[in-house]
Amino acid sequence: MSSDELLAGLEEKWDKAVNHEFIKACIDGSVKPEQFNRWLVQDYYYVRGFTPFAGSLLASAPDSHLETIVSGIAALTDELAWFKDTAQKRGCDVTIIGMQPACVAYRQFMQGLHSEPYAIKATAFWAIEAVYHTAWASVLRNAASEELKQYSHRWGNPAFGEYVQQLRFHADEALAFTPELLPQARKVVEQVADLEVDFWGMAYNEA
Repeated sequence: MSSDELLAGLEEKWDKAVNHEFIKACIDGSVKPEQFNRWLVQDYYYVRGFTPFAGSLLASAPDSHLETIVSGIAALTDELAWFKDTAQKRGCDVTIIGMQPACVAYRQFMQGLHSEPYAIKATAFWAIEAVYHTAWASVLRNAASEELKQYSHRWGNPAFGEYVQQLRFHADEALAFTPELLPQARKVVEQVADLEVDFWGMAYNEA
């Protein structure tokens, strides 16, 4: 079973994740500064939780997959610095703003994957990055705001898309060797889609 087949039957959930109201608002320019700022700060905390998950993936990966994973991990230091710096420029202090429940839930999900077989972690890693790239690539192509186009270029650019495609190949390869894990892999993809919907939705949570 390939990653395409894992998505069979999950099309509606996947569509909600990659075409969320928040992403549509970034495209048409209706997103409010405070809404974007909420997402920005929460994503900073998210990446802090994503980094150890990436390390867990690296620790159990076969040699042929190491180069791709290492390249992704190397970019995370810059990513954290960018989020922190951009948040500060937009008037947000990430040191005093706490995590919202949806961010906590996503980080707990990733932490729970640390002890899972490599194929499951590789599937989740691909699905997470695929949702992100697909969503922001649509912003990059269609946004009316030049500022949002500039932001979205970080995650919607073709080079990141090639990286995501390589992660997809790795997940497919790992699952081909462990077909007994396919039901669990499918569940993980579904969970990623649901978690992403909740994560984008934090932009509208004023609490």
